[in-house]
Amino acid sequence: RFLTKKKRNKSFSRLCDEPILPMMMIKSLQLLPLLLLWSFQVTTNTVVVDAQELTRSYILGRITSFQASSSYTPSSSVFDNDESYQSQAASATVSLLEGERNKDDAHIRNLYVAVCIYYATFDVTNPILEEYYYDLDAIFTGWTSTDNWLQTEEYCTWHGIECDDDEENIVNITLVDNNLLGEWPSEVGLLGNSLEVIDVSDNYFLWHAPNNYDWFSAMSSSLKDLLFGTTSWEANGIPVALSQLTSLETLDCSSSFWTNGPLLNAAFSGLDELQYIDIGRNIYNHVVNNDSIPPSIRALPSLIRFYMDSVEFTNARNEVVPIGLGFITEMDSVIELWMDNTLVDGGLPTQPLPASLKSFSVQGCGLTGNLNALLNNNNG
Repeated sequence: RFLTKKKRNKSFSRLCDEPILPMMMIKSLQLLPLLLLWSFQVTTNTVVVDAQELTRSYILGRITSFQASSSYTPSSSVFDNDESYQSQAASATVSLLEGERNKDDAHIRNLYVAVCIYYATFDVTNPILEEYYYDLDAIFTGWTSTDNWLQTEEYCTWHGIECDDDEENIVNITLVDNNLLGEWPSEVGLLGNSLEVIDVSDNYFLWHAPNNYDWFSAMSSSLKDLLFGTTSWEANGIPVALSQLTSLETLDCSSSFWTNGPLLNAAFSGLDELQYIDIGRNIYNHVVNNDSIPPSIRALPSLIRFYMDSVEFTNARNEVVPIGLGFITEMDSVIELWMDNTLVDGGLPTQPLPASLKSFSVQGCGLTGNLNALLNNNNG
Protein backbone atom coordinates (compact mmCIF):
# COMPACT_ATOMS: atom_id res chain seq x y z
CA ARG A 1 0.00 0.00 0.00
CA PHE A 2 2.92 2.32 0.71
CA LEU A 3 4.40 2.00 -2.82
CA THR A 4 1.04 2.20 -4.53
CA LYS A 5 0.12 5.37 -2.67
CA LYS A 6 3.43 7.06 -3.37
CA LYS A 7 3.34 6.26 -7.09
CA ARG A 8 0.47 8.72 -7.41
CA ASN A 9 3.12 11.42 -7.06
CA LYS A 10 4.64 12.06 -10.51
CA SER A 11 8.07 13.04 -9.27
CA PHE A 12 8.21 9.92 -7.15
CA SER A 13 7.26 7.81 -10.19
CA ARG A 14 10.15 9.19 -12.20
CA LEU A 15 12.58 8.38 -9.41
CA CYS A 16 11.34 4.85 -9.29
CA ASP A 17 12.63 4.36 -12.82
CA GLU A 18 16.15 4.44 -11.43
CA PRO A 19 17.37 1.04 -10.18
CA ILE A 20 19.08 2.38 -7.03
CA LEU A 21 15.92 3.39 -5.21
CA PRO A 22 14.41 -0.09 -4.86
CA MET A 23 17.74 -1.30 -3.44
CA MET A 24 17.74 1.53 -0.90
CA MET A 25 14.21 0.71 0.14
CA ILE A 26 15.05 -2.96 0.60
CA LYS A 27 18.00 -2.02 2.81
CA SER A 28 15.76 0.30 4.84
CA LEU A 29 13.21 -2.44 5.36
CA GLN A 30 15.97 -4.77 6.52
CA LEU A 31 17.06 -2.17 9.09
CA LEU A 32 13.50 -1.53 10.34
CA PRO A 33 13.51 -4.21 13.08
CA LEU A 34 16.77 -2.78 14.47
CA LEU A 35 15.33 0.74 14.42
CA LEU A 36 12.22 -0.44 16.24
CA LEU A 37 14.33 -2.26 18.85
CA TRP A 38 16.44 0.85 19.41
CA SER A 39 13.29 2.96 19.77
CA PHE A 40 11.83 0.52 22.33
CA GLN A 41 15.05 0.57 24.36
CA VAL A 42 15.11 4.35 24.43
CA THR A 43 11.46 4.49 25.51
CA THR A 44 11.97 1.81 28.17
CA ASN A 45 15.04 3.53 29.56
CA THR A 46 13.15 6.81 29.78
CA VAL A 47 10.37 5.19 31.90
CA VAL A 48 12.89 3.71 34.31
CA VAL A 49 14.69 7.02 34.68
CA ASP A 50 11.38 8.78 35.38
CA ALA A 51 10.56 6.28 38.16
CA GLN A 52 13.36 7.54 40.36
CA GLU A 53 14.22 5.94 43.64
CA LEU A 54 12.58 7.51 46.66
CA THR A 55 15.09 9.41 48.75
CA ARG A 56 15.04 10.05 52.47
CA SER A 57 14.58 13.81 52.01
CA TYR A 58 11.68 13.38 49.61
CA ILE A 59 9.84 10.92 51.88
CA LEU A 60 10.30 13.13 54.95
CA GLY A 61 9.18 16.15 52.97
CA ARG A 62 5.95 14.46 51.93
CA ILE A 63 5.27 13.21 55.49
CA THR A 64 5.81 16.70 56.88
CA SER A 65 3.38 18.05 54.30
CA PHE A 66 0.74 15.45 55.19
CA GLN A 67 1.11 16.19 58.89
CA ALA A 68 0.65 19.92 58.33
CA SER A 69 -2.21 19.58 55.84
CA SER A 70 -5.08 19.13 58.29
CA SER A 71 -6.53 20.95 61.27
CA TYR A 72 -7.07 17.77 63.31
CA THR A 73 -3.48 16.45 63.39
CA PRO A 74 -0.71 17.93 65.53
CA SER A 75 1.50 20.37 63.64
CA SER A 76 4.76 19.27 62.05
CA SER A 77 6.55 20.51 65.16
CA VAL A 78 5.92 17.03 66.60
CA PHE A 79 8.91 15.92 64.56
CA ASP A 80 11.13 18.06 66.79
CA ASN A 81 10.63 15.42 69.46
CA ASP A 82 12.44 12.24 68.50
CA GLU A 83 10.34 10.27 70.99
CA SER A 84 6.95 11.23 69.55
CA TYR A 85 5.10 8.46 67.78
CA GLN A 86 5.02 10.66 64.68
CA SER A 87 8.83 10.91 64.62
CA GLN A 88 9.19 7.17 65.12
CA ALA A 89 6.63 6.52 62.38
CA ALA A 90 8.38 8.90 59.98
CA SER A 91 11.72 7.20 60.59
CA ALA A 92 10.25 3.73 60.06
CA THR A 93 8.46 4.87 56.90
CA VAL A 94 11.76 6.13 55.48
CA SER A 95 13.43 2.80 56.30
CA LEU A 96 10.69 0.89 54.49
CA LEU A 97 10.47 3.12 51.42
CA GLU A 98 13.93 4.53 50.77
CA GLY A 99 15.20 3.26 47.41
CA GLU A 100 11.76 2.03 46.30
CA ARG A 101 10.34 2.97 42.89
CA ASN A 102 6.83 3.52 41.55
CA LYS A 103 5.37 4.59 44.92
CA ASP A 104 3.10 7.62 44.74
CA ASP A 105 2.14 10.09 47.45
CA ALA A 106 -0.92 8.05 48.43
CA HIS A 107 1.30 5.06 49.18
CA ILE A 108 3.67 7.15 51.30
CA ARG A 109 0.74 8.71 53.19
CA ASN A 110 -1.08 5.43 53.83
CA LEU A 111 2.09 3.70 54.99
CA TYR A 112 2.88 6.60 57.34
CA VAL A 113 -0.64 6.47 58.84
CA ALA A 114 -0.45 2.71 59.41
CA VAL A 115 2.95 3.04 61.08
CA CYS A 116 1.54 5.86 63.26
CA ILE A 117 -1.09 3.41 64.55
CA TYR A 118 1.68 1.01 65.52
CA TYR A 119 3.92 3.44 67.35
CA ALA A 120 1.00 5.26 69.03
CA THR A 121 -0.49 2.07 70.50
CA PHE A 122 2.34 -0.42 71.00
CA ASP A 123 3.27 -0.57 74.72
CA VAL A 124 2.58 3.13 75.28
CA THR A 125 1.05 4.58 78.43
CA ASN A 126 -1.90 6.98 78.62
CA PRO A 127 -3.92 8.82 81.31
CA ILE A 128 -6.31 5.88 81.87
CA LEU A 129 -3.46 3.44 82.42
CA GLU A 130 -1.72 5.82 84.76
CA GLU A 131 -4.88 6.37 86.80
CA TYR A 132 -6.21 2.82 87.02
CA TYR A 133 -3.33 0.44 86.35
CA TYR A 134 -0.20 0.33 88.44
CA ASP A 135 1.71 -2.68 87.14
CA LEU A 136 2.55 -1.43 83.65
CA ASP A 137 5.20 -4.11 83.14
CA ALA A 138 2.49 -6.73 83.34
CA ILE A 139 0.44 -5.13 80.59
CA PHE A 140 3.30 -4.00 78.35
CA THR A 141 3.52 -7.26 76.44
CA GLY A 142 3.16 -5.89 72.91
CA TRP A 143 0.38 -6.47 70.44
CA THR A 144 -1.17 -9.92 70.38
CA SER A 145 -0.58 -10.17 66.63
CA THR A 146 1.92 -8.15 64.59
CA ASP A 147 1.94 -10.29 61.45
CA ASN A 148 3.86 -8.44 58.70
CA TRP A 149 3.77 -5.10 60.55
CA LEU A 150 6.89 -3.07 59.66
CA GLN A 151 8.31 -6.08 57.82
CA THR A 152 7.39 -4.79 54.36
CA GLU A 153 6.22 -1.53 52.83
CA GLU A 154 3.20 -3.41 51.43
CA TYR A 155 0.89 -2.38 54.26
CA CYS A 156 -2.07 -4.14 52.65
CA THR A 157 -0.54 -7.44 53.83
CA TRP A 158 -0.34 -6.37 57.48
CA HIS A 159 -2.54 -8.01 60.09
CA GLY A 160 -5.83 -6.18 60.42
CA ILE A 161 -5.37 -3.96 57.34
CA GLU A 162 -7.58 -4.44 54.30
CA CYS A 163 -7.20 -2.46 51.07
CA ASP A 164 -9.29 -1.83 47.98
CA ASP A 165 -8.96 -3.79 44.75
CA ASP A 166 -6.07 -1.59 43.64
CA GLU A 167 -4.11 -2.60 46.75
CA GLU A 168 -3.50 1.03 47.69
CA ASN A 169 -6.31 2.70 49.65
CA ILE A 170 -6.95 1.32 53.14
CA VAL A 171 -10.64 0.51 53.55
CA ASN A 172 -10.70 -1.54 56.76
CA ILE A 173 -8.75 -1.40 60.02
CA THR A 174 -9.73 -4.28 62.31
CA LEU A 175 -7.50 -4.83 65.33
CA VAL A 176 -9.93 -6.44 67.77
CA ASP A 177 -8.60 -7.66 71.14
CA ASN A 178 -5.00 -7.04 70.09
CA ASN A 179 -3.68 -5.37 73.26
CA LEU A 180 -3.52 -1.90 71.77
CA LEU A 181 -2.59 0.63 74.45
CA GLY A 182 -1.56 4.28 74.22
CA GLU A 183 -3.68 6.71 72.19
CA TRP A 184 -5.57 6.21 68.94
CA PRO A 185 -3.85 8.59 66.48
CA SER A 186 -5.78 11.36 64.77
CA GLU A 187 -3.54 10.81 61.72
CA VAL A 188 -6.00 8.08 60.72
CA GLY A 189 -8.06 10.93 59.31
CA LEU A 190 -5.42 11.36 56.61
CA LEU A 191 -6.76 8.20 54.98
CA GLY A 192 -9.72 10.34 53.95
CA ASN A 193 -12.86 9.06 52.28
CA SER A 194 -11.56 5.60 51.52
CA LEU A 195 -11.77 4.14 55.03
CA GLU A 196 -15.02 2.24 55.65
CA VAL A 197 -14.39 0.24 58.83
CA ILE A 198 -12.65 0.91 62.15
CA ASP A 199 -12.98 -1.93 64.66
CA VAL A 200 -10.72 -1.73 67.70
CA SER A 201 -13.14 -3.40 70.13
CA ASP A 202 -11.88 -5.13 73.28
CA ASN A 203 -8.64 -3.18 73.57
CA TYR A 204 -9.55 -2.07 77.06
CA PHE A 205 -6.73 0.42 77.66
CA LEU A 206 -6.73 1.99 74.21
CA TRP A 207 -7.40 5.66 74.88
CA HIS A 208 -8.74 8.50 72.76
CA ALA A 209 -8.50 12.09 73.94
CA PRO A 210 -11.98 13.46 74.78
CA ASN A 211 -11.90 16.59 72.63
CA ASN A 212 -10.11 15.43 69.52
CA TYR A 213 -12.65 13.81 67.21
CA ASP A 214 -12.39 16.36 64.43
CA TRP A 215 -10.74 13.72 62.25
CA PHE A 216 -14.24 12.25 61.76
CA SER A 217 -14.82 15.04 59.23
CA ALA A 218 -12.15 13.61 56.92
CA MET A 219 -14.14 10.41 56.31
CA SER A 220 -17.64 11.81 56.57
CA SER A 221 -18.91 10.08 53.43
CA SER A 222 -17.06 6.77 53.69
CA LEU A 223 -16.93 5.39 57.25
CA LYS A 224 -19.70 2.82 57.72
CA ASP A 225 -18.67 0.88 60.82
CA LEU A 226 -17.18 2.43 63.95
CA LEU A 227 -16.69 -0.07 66.76
CA PHE A 228 -14.70 0.63 69.89
CA GLY A 229 -16.71 -1.18 72.54
CA THR A 230 -14.71 -2.10 75.66
CA THR A 231 -12.00 0.49 75.10
CA SER A 232 -11.00 3.70 76.86
CA TRP A 233 -12.08 6.09 74.12
CA GLU A 234 -13.14 9.13 76.09
CA ALA A 235 -15.78 11.83 75.59
CA ASN A 236 -18.33 13.78 77.59
CA GLY A 237 -21.27 11.60 76.63
CA ILE A 238 -21.70 11.23 72.87
CA PRO A 239 -19.71 13.96 71.06
CA VAL A 240 -21.36 16.14 68.44
CA ALA A 241 -18.51 15.23 66.06
CA LEU A 242 -20.25 11.88 65.52
CA SER A 243 -22.84 13.63 63.35
CA GLN A 244 -20.15 14.23 60.72
CA LEU A 245 -20.12 10.52 59.86
CA THR A 246 -23.13 10.73 57.58
CA SER A 247 -22.55 7.27 56.04
CA LEU A 248 -22.31 5.51 59.39
CA GLU A 249 -24.28 2.25 59.64
CA THR A 250 -22.88 0.66 62.81
CA LEU A 251 -21.87 2.30 66.11
CA ASP A 252 -20.61 0.37 69.13
CA CYS A 253 -19.37 2.54 71.99
CA SER A 254 -20.46 0.16 74.75
CA SER A 255 -18.32 -0.15 77.88
CA SER A 256 -16.22 2.82 76.84
CA PHE A 257 -15.53 6.24 78.28
CA TRP A 258 -18.07 7.88 76.00
CA THR A 259 -19.92 8.37 79.22
CA ASN A 260 -20.73 10.69 82.14
CA GLY A 261 -22.41 13.19 79.85
CA PRO A 262 -25.50 13.67 77.72
CA LEU A 263 -26.84 11.77 74.77
CA LEU A 264 -26.81 14.96 72.74
CA ASN A 265 -29.52 15.39 70.17
CA ALA A 266 -27.04 17.03 67.79
CA ALA A 267 -24.72 14.00 67.96
CA PHE A 268 -27.16 11.79 66.04
CA SER A 269 -28.60 14.42 63.74
CA GLY A 270 -28.44 13.49 60.06
CA LEU A 271 -27.22 9.90 60.59
CA ASP A 272 -29.89 8.53 58.28
CA GLU A 273 -27.91 5.38 57.38
CA LEU A 274 -27.36 4.29 61.01
CA GLN A 275 -28.80 0.80 61.54
CA TYR A 276 -27.09 -0.46 64.70
CA ILE A 277 -26.34 1.34 67.99
CA ASP A 278 -24.84 -0.18 71.14
CA ILE A 279 -24.41 2.27 74.03
CA GLY A 280 -24.64 -0.40 76.74
CA ARG A 281 -22.86 -0.33 80.12
CA ASN A 282 -22.26 3.42 80.03
CA ILE A 283 -23.51 6.33 82.17
CA TYR A 284 -25.48 9.25 80.73
CA ASN A 285 -27.22 12.35 81.99
CA HIS A 286 -30.90 11.96 82.77
CA VAL A 287 -33.18 14.41 81.01
CA VAL A 288 -36.77 14.88 82.19
CA ASN A 289 -39.85 14.66 79.97
CA ASN A 290 -38.73 11.46 78.25
CA ASP A 291 -35.84 13.16 76.49
CA SER A 292 -33.04 11.01 77.91
CA ILE A 293 -33.24 9.24 74.55
CA PRO A 294 -33.06 12.29 72.27
CA PRO A 295 -35.46 12.89 69.37
CA SER A 296 -32.68 12.42 66.82
CA ILE A 297 -32.22 8.78 67.94
CA ARG A 298 -35.95 8.10 68.02
CA ALA A 299 -36.32 9.46 64.49
CA LEU A 300 -33.44 7.58 62.85
CA PRO A 301 -35.08 6.15 59.71
CA SER A 302 -32.79 3.12 59.30
CA LEU A 303 -32.26 2.09 62.95
CA ILE A 304 -33.24 -1.56 63.39
CA ARG A 305 -31.08 -2.64 66.37
CA PHE A 306 -30.73 -0.55 69.53
CA TYR A 307 -28.87 -1.93 72.55
CA MET A 308 -28.71 -0.03 75.83
CA ASP A 309 -28.33 -2.74 78.45
CA SER A 310 -26.98 -1.81 81.91
CA VAL A 311 -27.06 1.91 81.16
CA GLU A 312 -27.29 4.26 84.13
CA PHE A 313 -29.00 7.61 83.74
CA THR A 314 -27.99 10.00 86.51
CA ASN A 315 -29.36 13.31 87.74
CA ALA A 316 -27.49 16.42 88.86
CA ARG A 317 -26.85 14.78 92.27
CA ASN A 318 -25.27 11.79 90.51
CA GLU A 319 -28.18 9.57 91.51
CA VAL A 320 -29.35 6.82 89.17
CA VAL A 321 -32.91 7.53 88.08
CA PRO A 322 -35.31 5.57 85.87
CA ILE A 323 -36.30 6.60 82.37
CA GLY A 324 -39.67 6.32 80.71
CA LEU A 325 -40.33 3.98 77.81
CA GLY A 326 -42.40 6.37 75.75
CA PHE A 327 -39.50 6.84 73.33
CA ILE A 328 -40.07 3.33 71.95
CA THR A 329 -43.37 4.31 70.33
CA GLU A 330 -41.53 6.75 68.06
CA MET A 331 -38.95 4.27 66.74
CA ASP A 332 -40.80 3.16 63.64
CA SER A 333 -38.08 0.95 62.13
CA VAL A 334 -36.62 -0.78 65.20
CA ILE A 335 -36.65 -4.59 65.13
CA GLU A 336 -34.55 -5.39 68.20
CA LEU A 337 -34.42 -3.36 71.42
CA TRP A 338 -32.53 -4.66 74.43
CA MET A 339 -32.22 -2.67 77.64
CA ASP A 340 -31.68 -5.31 80.34
CA ASN A 341 -30.72 -3.94 83.75
CA THR A 342 -31.41 -0.35 82.72
CA LEU A 343 -33.76 1.14 85.27
CA VAL A 344 -37.12 2.15 83.79
CA ASP A 345 -40.03 4.08 85.18
CA GLY A 346 -43.28 2.14 85.51
CA GLY A 347 -44.66 -0.01 82.73
CA LEU A 348 -45.01 -0.04 79.00
CA PRO A 349 -46.36 3.02 77.25
CA THR A 350 -50.07 3.14 76.52
CA GLN A 351 -49.45 4.03 72.88
CA PRO A 352 -48.92 1.16 70.40
CA LEU A 353 -45.39 -0.18 70.11
CA PRO A 354 -43.77 -0.17 66.64
CA ALA A 355 -45.12 -2.89 64.37
CA SER A 356 -41.52 -3.61 63.34
CA LEU A 357 -40.48 -4.63 66.89
CA LYS A 358 -39.64 -8.37 67.03
CA SER A 359 -37.23 -8.68 69.96
CA PHE A 360 -37.70 -6.68 73.18
CA SER A 361 -35.64 -7.50 76.29
CA VAL A 362 -36.12 -5.66 79.59
CA GLN A 363 -34.87 -8.09 82.22
CA GLY A 364 -33.93 -6.58 85.56
CA CYS A 365 -35.34 -3.16 84.64
CA GLY A 366 -37.98 -2.84 87.35
CA LEU A 367 -40.72 -2.97 84.76
CA THR A 368 -44.19 -3.01 86.30
CA GLY A 369 -47.80 -2.63 85.26
CA ASN A 370 -49.89 -3.92 82.40
CA LEU A 371 -48.21 -5.89 79.61
CA ASN A 372 -51.20 -5.71 77.28
CA ALA A 373 -49.44 -3.14 75.12
CA LEU A 374 -46.78 -5.74 74.38
CA LEU A 375 -49.11 -8.73 74.09
CA ASN A 376 -51.48 -6.91 71.78
CA ASN A 377 -48.74 -5.48 69.61
CA ASN A 378 -49.24 -6.67 66.04
CA ASN A 379 -45.61 -7.67 65.53
CA GLY A 380 -45.72 -11.45 65.48
